[in-house]
Amino acid sequence: MPNPFDHSDLKLLHLGISAQTESPVVWNSFPGSVLHGALGFHLKRLSCVVSHGRCGDCFLNHDCAYGILFEPRPPEGTARMRKYDRIPSPLRISLHPWQGTRLEAGQSVEITLVLIGRGAERAVPLLLALKDAMQEGLGRKSREGARGRLVIQHIADAESGEKITWDNFDPSQRLPFRPLRWDELASLPPPFRIQFRTPVRIVAGGKVQSHPGFRSFLSTLMRRITSLAYFSAGVEIEADFAGMLARAELLAVQSDFKRVPVHRYSSRQKTEMTLDGVLGTMVIPAGGEEFLPWILVGQRVGVGKNTGMGFGEYALD
Repeated sequence: MPNPFDHSDLKLLHLGISAQTESPVVWNSFPGSVLHGALGFHLKRLSCVVSHGRCGDCFLNHDCAYGILFEPRPPEGTARMRKYDRIPSPLRISLHPWQGTRLEAGQSVEITLVLIGRGAERAVPLLLALKDAMQEGLGRKSREGARGRLVIQHIADAESGEKITWDNFDPSQRLPFRPLRWDELASLPPPFRIQFRTPVRIVAGGKVQSHPGFRSFLSTLMRRITSLAYFSAGVEIEADFAGMLARAELLAVQSDFKRVPVHRYSSRQKTEMTLDGVLGTMVIPAGGEEFLPWILVGQRVGVGKNTGMGFGEYALD
């Protein structure tokens, strides 16, 4: 069976960042959301060279690291999403542990950064922005007026396991990690299990599904992957989408989900919102081999809404 991702431009850089807290971090929101907002703020400060600061009006949007990763716009003459003012970001951020409201001083934190297509070329400024965000502080201010600070210890290629210390990171050079082609992702024999590590938000009829079926999961995943391929790598993926979804609906997938409430505070809108999702598992039986390449890519890029801030992360076993 041909791999639908056999294209040299379909690449991703999968980084694992090890950090440690210097002082306690008190989250006032979903941790991935806090990190996403702080990282975007500092990257914009590093990247922006114009006075107006409005990405939607800026002729540099398609070349600027902040514009590409945090406010990506559809290019002129696009064949996809012509009526939208935003396209999927080629960046996924996640932070573990994501549960709980507090990190103690000296506690270890793992951050994942997945950069897709041309987003992988912006890894260095993103890491510099991450360092600035951590040193300025994350989370709620303490009584002394300070936020929790963290320090980066290691940067790793999450695929190969190769790592460098932060002290050996040279921002004037490219990272010593090779972006991975999508068709190089390792395979698994069925049956296999999908374990959701952070809440997943698969929407149908304007509502987050409490018990998403495999067809719904796969349809959402395909839309995300094909959009990322088109906008981030200029690749139009061709496949029998209707036939695959019809076969997915007939597959005897076993699933077990529970709904979990997630609260997020929006500094821009000055309001708290609930972004409920589900945690659980899906067991894919024999017969699901044709879907595996898509599921393997999805393991890196996430599935559903709000993946940029850490929702929809899963692993296979």
